Amino acid sequence: MRQTSRKASNWYLHTHKEDKDLTVEDIREMIEAGDAAGLAQRVSYAGVKLAGSKPFWQSAQKDLIAQIRAPDTGTPHVFFTCSSADIQWPDMHNICLTMIQKFQRMLHHIVQG
Repeated sequence: MRQTSRKASNWYLHTHKEDKDLTVEDIREMIEAGDAAGLAQRVSYAGVKLAGSKPFWQSAQKDLIAQIRAPDTGTPHVFFTCSSADIQWPDMHNICLTMIQKFQRMLHHIVQG
């Protein structure tokens, strides 16, 4: 991750030369004046490739939403999330078992013709 962050910071400074000479005092003045939003957006965009960072997860969320909404890919057939608490929900286990049994009967009906 250190190497990735170094590459991202080098890319940022190479593509945003006007920010290269900013000092801590300059950034403090920008924050106090309320002018730091643009800088914050530019810096956070550079963090998109840093796994685990907020920009990384925001980008992943946008990609997932785009995949779901894309007209050529259609709606996902199955989408679920899991948590460590899943084993504590007996009602969910019963529902899943019922759904699996229904799916198996449907497949059996399709195969039998």
